[in-house]
Amino acid sequence: MYPRDASGCTKLWSKYFDLVNEFGGRLATFGDRLREERIRVGLNQIDFGALGSVTKSTQINYEKGERSPDADYLMKLIPHGVDVVYLLTGERAQFDAAKLTPDQLRLISDFAGLSLQDRQVALRVVRALGQEVE
Repeated sequence: MYPRDASGCTKLWSKYFDLVNEFGGRLATFGDRLREERIRVGLNQIDFGALGSVTKSTQINYEKGERSPDADYLMKLIPHGVDVVYLLTGERAQFDAAKLTPDQLRLISDFAGLSLQDRQVALRVVRALGQEVE
C-alpha cells in the first residue's frame, strides 16, 4: 500500500511534483486534485478507491472527470488524511499547528506513524471515547 523503501517514496514524490508542476502549482479540475491527493497519501487507484468503497474503474473515472463522486465517498476519505476541502475548492485547509498542545502534537506524530489499518482502529477508539463523554 505505502512505499516500503526510499526509492518507492522518491518515485511517489516525483509523480506528485510533476503533477503539480504540470498545472503551474494549482490543479485545474476536481479529478486532477483527486489524483494529486491519492499520490500524496501514497496509494494506488485500487487502494484509494477502496477507502471510498469504489472500484478501481470508478476511481479512474473520478480522476479523469468522467464521473463525479457522491458525498458518501468524500466523507469516507476524510479519516485517511485526504484534504476534501482542497478537492472541492482547490484551496488547502488552513491549520495552525502552533495552537496545538504538546499532547496533541505527540498524538498526531504517533498517529502518522501507524499503518492504515491501525489508523482506522485508532479513529474508532477515539470516536467511541468521545461518545462516552457526551
